[in-house]
Amino acid sequence: MFVRSTLLVLAILPVAAAGVAAGAPQSCKTFSDAGTPSTADDIITCELTSYLSCADTLDPAGKLHDITVPVNLQLAAPTTSFTAGGGCGVPEVPLFNGVYQNTPYDFDIAGYVEGNIDTLTVELHDIHATQARQTGTMNLNVRIAIDGASPFGSEKRKNVSGTEFDSPLAIVVPVTLVPSSTRASDAMFFTVTNLGLDLPQLLQAGKGAHHAVAVTIGFDALNATGGQVPVWGATEVPASITINGAIKGKVIDARTIG
Repeated sequence: MFVRSTLLVLAILPVAAAGVAAGAPQSCKTFSDAGTPSTADDIITCELTSYLSCADTLDPAGKLHDITVPVNLQLAAPTTSFTAGGGCGVPEVPLFNGVYQNTPYDFDIAGYVEGNIDTLTVELHDIHATQARQTGTMNLNVRIAIDGASPFGSEKRKNVSGTEFDSPLAIVVPVTLVPSSTRASDAMFFTVTNLGLDLPQLLQAGKGAHHAVAVTIGFDALNATGGQVPVWGATEVPASITINGAIKGKVIDARTIG
């Protein structure tokens, strides 16, 4: 843990990235018109951005996230700069990847979002010195579960006690690195589309209902050799999950996978 803490302190200095803009304000649109005079039976999708939270930190400075729990989501956008003490992160070693969701070996995000879901966009920020800096791209091993269902399919796994369970499959998502103005960090984006067509139950909740969303990111050791520190919770690095927003980065059509 001392090594992890030291790496994080060295990485999260006031050189961290001028950031990418946060998600657009919430807006709603008709996804599907029921064909009746009333709009009450139409399927509506609303844009909503949830930001990664720095609530679960271990050190007094509030910088080091607890690797034993997923990063939670919050509706409030970051308002404090890294230079003013905002933000947090967690060191990741890409030589080790988990084989199912929610392990200390991957970067886990989990929380709740409200309303029907058609698309899901993930924004990440990473401080690193890997060979991916030369290529401008990085492969992410991505697992997603929404209300326990994976748009990419699932596989049988066993936990440490030997109990068998269904685990979301991981898919490889090649993302383009977007350097900050200082080049101390890179932003990464990907969007999963047609979730509601792949998992129809995601379009039946209606506004006000909540979905449990879990996203697991494994950094591919093949093209990301070296230490990395995903960072979030500051105005320069507003890492987030947005539903039904603008499509950003690599696009994955949920209907063609799983």
